[in-house]
Amino acid sequence: MEPIKFWLHQGKKVTASMVKSLLKNGKVLVRGLTSEKTGKKYDAYIVMQDTGRGVFLNLNFDNVPKPKKEEIAIFQLQLPEKQVI
Repeated sequence: MEPIKFWLHQGKKVTASMVKSLLKNGKVLVRGLTSEKTGKKYDAYIVMQDTGRGVFLNLNFDNVPKPKKEEIAIFQLQLPEKQVI
């Protein structure tokens, strides 16, 4: 999948701070990604890997810290309400 399509499917926009962290550390923690199959939210690291044939972005779920209570409250406030038609 192309990087742009990945971000569109995940319901996230790439920010300048995300790019800085990715370039500096080789990974960035992204919270609130959306599963294409289930629609559920999840957190993961986006990891940059140089294979020698190109640089690829992959998801990594190892050692993803649990969100703090304050982050959960803020995240819940930002979720759009479901609209019934």
